[in-house]
Amino acid sequence: MQQDHFTFRHSNKEYVVDTQQPIDLSLPVNSNEDQLSAFYLPSATFKAFEAGSYIGDVRRGGSTNCEEVKFCPHGNGTHTECVGHITKRRIAVDQVIRGRCSLVPALLITVSPETISSSGDEYGAAHSDDDKVISSRSVRAAFEQTIVDGFIPRAIVIRTTPNGEPKRTGKYSGNNPPYLTPATAQYLSKDLNVEHLLLDLPR
Repeated sequence: MQQDHFTFRHSNKEYVVDTQQPIDLSLPVNSNEDQLSAFYLPSATFKAFEAGSYIGDVRRGGSTNCEEVKFCPHGNGTHTECVGHITKRRIAVDQVIRGRCSLVPALLITVSPETISSSGDEYGAAHSDDDKVISSRSVRAAFEQTIVDGFIPRAIVIRTTPNGEPKRTGKYSGNNPPYLTPATAQYLSKDLNVEHLLLDLPR
C-alpha cells in the first residue's frame, strides 16, 4: 500500500507531509529555445550522443535516447551554491552538507523588491539609487507575518513579486536583478541563523 503521508517532529512540534501534493520550486534547465538566461552565459544545449553507428535519439532510428547536456548552472536555471563559489579552494556543496540531514525545515516568505534609496538599508559598494533590493525591513516583516509559533526554519525561501510565468524564462543578462542588502544578509544569517537561503533571482 502506498504511503501518501508521513509525520515528523521539529522543534517539539509535529508536522504532516502530504507526499501526493509536492510543490516544485525549481526553474528547470530545459531544451526549449525560450530558456532562462543570466550573466551572458550561453544557453544550455542538448545533443544526441553519437558513436559509430549508434545515435542516441529514437526519433532518428536509435535504440535509446542518450543526450549530451552542456550547461552552466549559474545562468541556466535553479542551482545550489556554497562558500566554494567565492573561495580559491574548491569546495563542493556535498562536502558542506555531508553527514547532515538532507531534509531541511524551510519557511517560504514573499517580498516585493524596492529601490535601495527607499529601503532604509545602506549599500557601500557601487550602486544606483534606483537599484531594486530585497530590504531587511521587508524580509523581517514577511518573516514575522509568516512564522508559526515554535517553528525554527533552517532554510528561508524568498519569493519575490511579481511572480508570474515570465520569471521562468527571464532574460537577465545586461539587466540588474534585485539583490539582498548587507543588512538583509546579516538579519538572515545572524538574527535568524539561516543555514540555507533560496532565492528566485539570479545571484
